[in-house]
Amino acid sequence: MPATDDENVDSAEDAPEAPTVTELQSSFEIETGIDNMDTANADNEYELSAETLLSMVTNTGVEGVSAVNVELSYWTGSQWNRASEEEQLQDYSRWNVLLTGISQADTDKIKSKLLENDGVTFFHQTQKFGAQIAGDMQGLALTAMLFSFAGIITYIWLRFQHLTYGIAAVVALLHDVLVTLAAMAVSVYLADHLGFLLIEDFKISLPVVAAFLTIIGYSLNDTIVVFDRIREVRGKSHDLTELMLNKSINQTLNRTLLTSLTTLIVVIILYVVGGSGIHGFAFALVIGVAAGTYSSIFIAAPTLLFLHRLTWKKS
Repeated sequence: MPATDDENVDSAEDAPEAPTVTELQSSFEIETGIDNMDTANADNEYELSAETLLSMVTNTGVEGVSAVNVELSYWTGSQWNRASEEEQLQDYSRWNVLLTGISQADTDKIKSKLLENDGVTFFHQTQKFGAQIAGDMQGLALTAMLFSFAGIITYIWLRFQHLTYGIAAVVALLHDVLVTLAAMAVSVYLADHLGFLLIEDFKISLPVVAAFLTIIGYSLNDTIVVFDRIREVRGKSHDLTELMLNKSINQTLNRTLLTSLTTLIVVIILYVVGGSGIHGFAFALVIGVAAGTYSSIFIAAPTLLFLHRLTWKKS
């Protein structure tokens, strides 16, 4: 006899459930280099963004990733453990990235491609610094800048036996740094229109700070060369005239242009093919080298003449 509807229902309930397919999951670790963040706040401003990592994973070309989960973790023994609340406020250096939908072999490929493209610095750029840390860094930077300018003025004062040389050199250095900083600030408005020139929204970072220091050293060296020639042309004369400045600048102009041109060629090549890791550094150098070249002629020398006349009238 055929089974009734009740018997069909009973047999369906007694039948074992079909096994579910577990989606693949794999993980890899990240070290951001941010250790012992005692000033971290409860907003988790240092947390890596899962959305950002998902877009990066998608760009690597490995398909099949359905989700990305990022957890702040710490390493003990041979496995990752989730960090406690207390540890989260102290250590932001280790993270565990869990990828859903792909095997561990594909995950290892993703990690290698991420590090190959941008290195660990990519993960540094995903961090956000709180107001307290930013304020401390700003204060330290200003203090260091004041001490460096004081040292430059003292050195040039002792070398050229007059304070006006040191002040004129620092004025030129301030001009170079401010022009470069202004160019980076304006880049946010030019990125959409001048993308063909590889201009993007540049941010202040450690490589950019290193570029500022390099620009200061380059411009100072060029300024000292001009000042040396001014001192030679001036000789034992107590006066300093426009004719002396023009003669000194003309005698050093070939050297200044050739040195700046060769340096500029190198930094332009670095800017075009150097990669994203040093793109901001190279951009700052391009602007700074150009500014440092004309500042030694059109900023430092006229400032020296102005200060000399000012002090000469007072004396």
